[in-house]
Amino acid sequence: AVVSTQSTGVIFVVLFSSLIFFTDKCDPPDCPENGFDSVVSGFWWSIITMSTVGYGDYVPKTRSGKVVGSMCALTGILVISLPFPLIITRFNRFMKLKLANRKLTIEDGQGPTVDSIAPEYAGVAVDFNRQNM
Repeated sequence: AVVSTQSTGVIFVVLFSSLIFFTDKCDPPDCPENGFDSVVSGFWWSIITMSTVGYGDYVPKTRSGKVVGSMCALTGILVISLPFPLIITRFNRFMKLKLANRKLTIEDGQGPTVDSIAPEYAGVAVDFNRQNM
């Protein structure tokens, strides 16, 4: 089954918030207070870290917590940031098709054909021609 990017992001937020809570947890005499008093505070930290905002209000203090933080930031880049160019590219292709079909409709067939613009969307373009633009 295909898992969407949104559900993958939620899975990683839950995973990293639990990991940071358990890995960065230590006794106050051994290390300074880190602020991760619950998994919910870990949720806030993982969302901010995965979205690469990084406010700095919650910071891992232990070595293992810093490793989890690094993995969380890299996962955020891979899961959240990398799909956006793909979405933008597809949006631009569909807009180019829609504008070309509008031009074909206005000029009574004078203009570029759909096959010359994007042959992989030739079947989709037929539906665009049937709509009133």
